[in-house]
Amino acid sequence: MSYVEFIGTILYLWSVWLIAKRNILTWAVGIISVLLYMILFYQIRLYSDTIEQIYYLGASVYGWWIWNKSPKR
Repeated sequence: MSYVEFIGTILYLWSVWLIAKRNILTWAVGIISVLLYMILFYQIRLYSDTIEQIYYLGASVYGWWIWNKSPKR
C-alpha cells in the first residue's frame, strides 16, 4: 500500500464520519481524498478509474455548493 492510498483511505473514512456528524468539512476532506485517488489511479495506469474520480470530484463540489446554499438550521 502506498502513502497516497493510505492517506486517501484515511481521509475518505474521516469524510464518512464527518457526514454522519453533519459537518461541512466532509466536502473538503472528501475532495482531497478524491484527488489523492486520482493520483493513485493515474500512477498505476488505471485511466478509467482516474476518469471516474472526476465524477466524484464534481459530485463533491456540487454537494458542498448545495450545502452552503441551503438554509441554516
